[in-house]
This record gives sequence, structure tokens and C-alpha cells, in this order.
Amino acid sequence: MQGLLVLAFLTVFFVATNALVSNCTCKGELSMGTYSVSWMIRDNNRSLVDFNVSVNTDANTWVAVGFSEDRFMPITDVAIGADNGTDSFVEDRWNNGTRSVGPIYDTEQNFIYTSTSRYNDMLTISFTRPIDSPDDTQDLDLTQCRYVLWAYGGSVSMFPSMMSDEAASGLTRHTMRGVFSKQICLCPANETCPTAAPPSTEAPTSSAFSVANFAIITFIFILIAAIF
Repeated sequence: MQGLLVLAFLTVFFVATNALVSNCTCKGELSMGTYSVSWMIRDNNRSLVDFNVSVNTDANTWVAVGFSEDRFMPITDVAIGADNGTDSFVEDRWNNGTRSVGPIYDTEQNFIYTSTSRYNDMLTISFTRPIDSPDDTQDLDLTQCRYVLWAYGGSVSMFPSMMSDEAASGLTRHTMRGVFSKQICLCPANETCPTAAPPSTEAPTSSAFSVANFAIITFIFILIAAIF
């Protein structure tokens, strides 16, 4: 019976692990309503990743995307930006545990390239960041799977840039926010980039979880057989 239990455990472990690894992407897109975030690894070394965040929103409002270990706002790595047609910014920010004044200005700005555009009411911010960030206090590495949080609609009282923690209070609270059920999992350099999947609007259950669930069910049947 012990041999069967060990076999069942190894089945669950290896099948689930391989499924999660094979679920990585080199480019992809998530969307919710008019909000969308897309990404693409930009170099062969898999060291940098480009992001584009778009939403239909008023001219004097901001849009943000966050990367988190869980589905909640505290301890979240944030990119936030705005464009009112004259002034604009894209900034590296950090939601700490208290978030008393919203996402604070990161003391290490690790975005390499940034840009903004506005067409009618469609705001787009773009940025490039290291996948493995050198900032280990106010950034989260994207070498691991992360939940993707989205928010927009708060107003901006300072342009073109907010350069202090206190200035973060100039960002009023978002009017819309949420979290995608599907995580972003970037492929490491030793993994082959899969064919890009169609944009996900509801973050459906991935094949990785389906296979993992199958492995768990197999484990249960083996366990029952071992007992009886």
C-alpha cells in the first residue's frame, strides 16, 4: 500500500508541475471590459518584457496594472500612468501594507522605456521592465507566476510627474478595479515559447489546472484502492 501511495504522490507532483511549467507565455493579453493589458518578452535572453495597458477613460484620470503574490492590493508592484493630451507620466510604484496614501513612488524607477498615447477616450501606457528586477524591496520579480490586478478612473492633480510619497495623495481613488483569475507566467530562457493563445477576457481555467485536477482524481482512486 505504501508503494501505491508513493506512486500516486509522484503522479500528482510531476503531472501538476509539468502542466504549470508548460503554461508559461512569451506574449499574451488579458482584458476586462475596455481594460486590457498585453505583454511580450523582447529579447532572446528573456531579461526584459514590454507591457501595454489600455482603457477607455477620461483625460484627467489614471490607469494602473499591478503584480501580486495574491489577489489583494497590499504588497503589490504597480505601474501607473496618465495622459491628458498635454502632460503625461508612467511610473514605477509600490503598494505597501498600509496603503494610506495609495501606491507610493518607488525609490528605484526600474522602467527602461515608457510612453503614453491617447486617442479620443482610449488611454494607453507602455513600459518595459526587467523580468528579474534588481529592486528587491519595492518590486516583484516576474520570474514567478503573479496575479494581475487592474484599476483605473481616479483623477490626477499633478502633471507631468509625481516625485515623492506625499504626491501620491494627488491620485484620487480608482473608480474601477479588479483582478484577473488567470496569472501571468513568463517563460524562462530554457523554455520554448508556445504559440500565443487568443486574448482572454474572463481568464478561463487553464489546461494546467485541468490536468492537475485529473492527477488529483487519479490520486484519490489509487488511495481508495490501496485502502480497500
